[in-house]
Amino acid sequence: MEEVNLRKSKKEDSHGRRGGIMNQAIAALMGVVVGILGSYGGIVLANRFQVGRERKVRVSEYRMAVFKEVNDLAAEFLNDYLKDPSRYRMTDQFYRSLMVTTANIKVSFSQKTFESFKEFEVMIGPNLGPGKGSTEAFTKARDMALRTLYAEAI
Repeated sequence: MEEVNLRKSKKEDSHGRRGGIMNQAIAALMGVVVGILGSYGGIVLANRFQVGRERKVRVSEYRMAVFKEVNDLAAEFLNDYLKDPSRYRMTDQFYRSLMVTTANIKVSFSQKTFESFKEFEVMIGPNLGPGKGSTEAFTKARDMALRTLYAEAI
């Protein structure tokens, strides 16, 4: 029969594993590294989420400002037009504001929303547009344009 070695090597721990203290030190170091990387990853992901959310809020605020500008221009036009429809002429300042707003809608909203706005915009002018529209038709076109702008802004 073979003789069984009952004595453990000095390099083995109480469970028969070799290098116990070294393995524990590596495991502790790995735990620290994983903890640091996990914390850093959480911070980076949270920051990306926050930046994305802030961008969406800024875009929404900008679109709401454009919506308000369209509403203000429509009210100004209708007020001035109804004073004397036969003599109405767009002021240079109003025309510039309308062009800037049109450009803002073109670059900030979808093509569908821009087309809805353009259906309304053509009515701004003498005779409420080329088809000699009515105040009621103007109001309906304005409301449709504002609804589509608002729906996309929020």
